[in-house]
Amino acid sequence: MPTVYILLFPLLIVSVWITVSGDVITATEGSFFGQNCTWRHNITDVDLIHAEQQEALENCVYYYLVQKDMLTSGDTYMLFLKPPLGESITINIQQLTIIQVDLVDKTSNQFHLRGEMYIAWNDARLKWNQTEWKIDNFLVHNNHHIWTPMFTDESSCSPLDGCLSTVNDVQVYNDGKVEARVVFRYPSFCGMNFYNYPEETNDCFLFLSVMETEAKIQFTLDTKVKEKINKAVAITDVENQPSQTIFKNVATSAWKVEDRTLDVVKVGGLRSQYLKISIHAKKDMATLKVALRIPATIATLLMLASPLFGDLRTQVFVKFGTLILQTICFLFLCSIAPENGFVGNKPRLYSFYEFLFLNSTISICITLICLALCRVKRTVPPSHNLYLMAKLINRFVCCTEPDPATSYTRYLEDTRENGGTMEAQRSDNAPDHTIEWRHLYIAANNLLAGISFSIFCMVVIFDIL
Repeated sequence: MPTVYILLFPLLIVSVWITVSGDVITATEGSFFGQNCTWRHNITDVDLIHAEQQEALENCVYYYLVQKDMLTSGDTYMLFLKPPLGESITINIQQLTIIQVDLVDKTSNQFHLRGEMYIAWNDARLKWNQTEWKIDNFLVHNNHHIWTPMFTDESSCSPLDGCLSTVNDVQVYNDGKVEARVVFRYPSFCGMNFYNYPEETNDCFLFLSVMETEAKIQFTLDTKVKEKINKAVAITDVENQPSQTIFKNVATSAWKVEDRTLDVVKVGGLRSQYLKISIHAKKDMATLKVALRIPATIATLLMLASPLFGDLRTQVFVKFGTLILQTICFLFLCSIAPENGFVGNKPRLYSFYEFLFLNSTISICITLICLALCRVKRTVPPSHNLYLMAKLINRFVCCTEPDPATSYTRYLEDTRENGGTMEAQRSDNAPDHTIEWRHLYIAANNLLAGISFSIFCMVVIFDIL
């Protein structure tokens, strides 16, 4: 605000001089605040005049509007500091461009939005006769001052922190329409979604309003509500100098902005409407995602395909070895997790590891149970149809069969020596159907391993978890 008063100082001196002299503010023909503008009647084509004459003509139009407003309202500063008369002011958003999204700290997830808006509004005090003045619009110069909407957000961010909101390139038309370009940079309110960790998403929102309490501000949108953006989020260092603020991009983060959305939010209170700018960003961590999934996936595939490695004892060793690899991968995942956790949400990658551990545990338990059953001597043969089916699965599907020479353990009766009972001695003459039952146990283990393998492949291929 002190800058505005300094820029208005020449006009304040003129108004004070007029008040002291006691003269009524009246404009002589073609003279406005000491500027002789009668030469404008000699202009036949405004496009043929040179730059200095163009600037002089624009100054004449501007001071004509100032003097006309002073005569109408009786207020010297109304055109500069007060908004147009009326209960409401409609500001049209013609275009919104996100110039840059940046972070001040690499470990932070709070984005700053830097962008520009092209806006337009109507001010009846800025109308003039195009035929009389030969021009239908002019650019407001550095020595011109009219009321413009000043946008702000709801944070306590100051220019020292790199926050700004400036109105530039103000263009005035003879019908009272005003167009301008607003440049802004403010922190946004962000909410993380860790479901797809380590490629989590971040949705950020910025609420802009106009610092005006006397008039009701309304917004209309003539730009795209949603627009695709492909911008990397930069890590920015803010340098404050006496005359300007410099933003220096020192690095590029893993975040990438995918789209932005513009909406008008209606709330109660003095500022009845807000501009809501939303961006959707995603972390691009494809390499880390592969590093966290592929080793555990390969280990699980080896575990579920263990029937191809040999007998049940070998399968148990393979499965316990792959379970150790899965545990190492999970510990690495936990070591790189955010220090503050996942805000109460469980990422799908953790659900994937839970599925791996559950699947591995069930597979190991099934193999151990089948291995234990193979140690029991059987004297009663199994169902012939079940035996044939088990043999078919083992020989043609899994390419394996129980080896009669393989002894998982010594039978309980074999450990007895001369002190054995008569029933045990008679059982030695009973028929041995252990191999047939082993076919059933191994087939059951292979069949369940195949089902688990199919479920796991479906989860991986269709990216269910």
